[in-house]
Amino acid sequence: VVLANLNIPKQAARDWIRRSHNVRGLPFLEVQVDLGPVPSSSSSPSSSSSLGIIGNTGSGEIEPYESPTHPEISIMLTAKDDKAAEQAAIQIGKALLSRGVSVGYNV
Repeated sequence: VVLANLNIPKQAARDWIRRSHNVRGLPFLEVQVDLGPVPSSSSSPSSSSSLGIIGNTGSGEIEPYESPTHPEISIMLTAKDDKAAEQAAIQIGKALLSRGVSVGYNV
């Protein structure tokens, strides 16, 4: 099992990764982590939540992040919830178990 942070802003690129896993018979779970509203220090659209999370395309360009259209798991994290990360790990563990992937802890 590999958990990887794929900061890939374009949905089409993440879909390609999903297809390449499927062709090889490998499971792929897309986890959307929603951090809530992005604070803004100005009214400029470039610094507001309209950008969402940004990612580097590998070419040095920064692009707006396209939210997943059908993530297997959606997690909402807030600064006020000190148990959110633990709950997220349990949710991911359960999703892996439901797909027959063994995890090293009880969920």
